[in-house]
Amino acid sequence: MPNQAYKYKIRPHHLLCMLGYRGLGYNKKFALNMKNIISDLRTNPSIKIIVLAQADDFCTACPHNKEGNCVQKPDSGENVQNLDLQYLKLLQIQLGDPLSINNVWSIISSSISLKNMENICNNCDWWSYGYCREGLQQLKYKVKCKKK
Repeated sequence: MPNQAYKYKIRPHHLLCMLGYRGLGYNKKFALNMKNIISDLRTNPSIKIIVLAQADDFCTACPHNKEGNCVQKPDSGENVQNLDLQYLKLLQIQLGDPLSINNVWSIISSSISLKNMENICNNCDWWSYGYCREGLQQLKYKVKCKKK
């Protein structure tokens, strides 16, 4: 992996979490970290990221992150890996390749349906808020409008 070819490391399922993020989190440190990264990406859509199926730059501030593993619940680590693998399969993004976040948004818009998201994320603690679903709908609308 080339050094400085990217600014952030993001795991596949967090790409979808970012779409509907509304400032909530496990604690203030986590929420502020997530807010800052997402704000940077939205303000600077040419920023490059790499997608990795492991603890990422959001996880660094998570109180449930212990040495790169999610320990929120006994099965959290396995559940997180499963989320990542399911999204990675749909997105068909090569792990470790630098991509602009704009490119990632286009890939998500064309690769992930609301039904996919519901099937994959329905057991997530955050799913019931509806923010991620709304975020995907808004992304699809924005991408559709840009193509016109």
